[in-house]
Amino acid sequence: MPWFSSSLSAQDARYDVHCHLLPDVDDGLRDLNAFASAMEQYRAMGYRGAVITPHSNERFQNSEAFLREQFETLKTDAADVIGDFQLAIGAEYVLDETLMQRVYDHDDLLTFGVGATFLLAECSMVHQPPMMEEFLDECARQNIRPIIAHVERYQYIRMDTTASLMIDWRDRGALLQMNVGSIAGMYGDGYQHVAKTIWWQGLIDMLGTDLHDPHYMRKAIPRGWKTLGKKDVGFSTKWQHLLFEPASNSA
Repeated sequence: MPWFSSSLSAQDARYDVHCHLLPDVDDGLRDLNAFASAMEQYRAMGYRGAVITPHSNERFQNSEAFLREQFETLKTDAADVIGDFQLAIGAEYVLDETLMQRVYDHDDLLTFGVGATFLLAECSMVHQPPMMEEFLDECARQNIRPIIAHVERYQYIRMDTTASLMIDWRDRGALLQMNVGSIAGMYGDGYQHVAKTIWWQGLIDMLGTDLHDPHYMRKAIPRGWKTLGKKDVGFSTKWQHLLFEPASNSA
């Protein structure tokens, strides 16, 4: 029996677009034992798949080739654990000059999803990104669909009571991702309030766990799903269905 109970418990929504499941490449999972634990908990909560998004930044300088290689190794070493669980590989990029150059060159980018069009990017938690407009416009020119990671955790989003920034980002083609744990208070009351507000305003396009450690999932994620289902916001799962190739979604 799942740990959650909510009106938003449809299997269609249970795809994680943001998590750190690839062992020993960033500050996420350490080893295959932790990966097996995470898989067990995902299944218990009704998840059907996840896009693994390791950090790619100044601290963790993970290249596309390296992450793809590590992903293939994981699929081989943990084949019995993975089973029919859908997995794809992406990256969580920091929106900075390095990412901008990668986008312009369309080089060393781990895009994912149907047509390999999705790109996950995180911003500074404190300072509004000065190159956001340029980034979104260039992504649009190159048919890349950017996903802005955990928008509820940015201080300038919290201060933007009219949601003008998020509305502008979406108008320019961005998708907004929220961490399920945020709405359960995982990061504190302030972030929980923002998460509830923007969720109820219907501004969220994708949901993720931002999983780094499987131990927190047992509490935060089920509570988050229960809270998400308390109010019908017309959340569309259409983007979730594009995270994997069409054949993978036929089950």
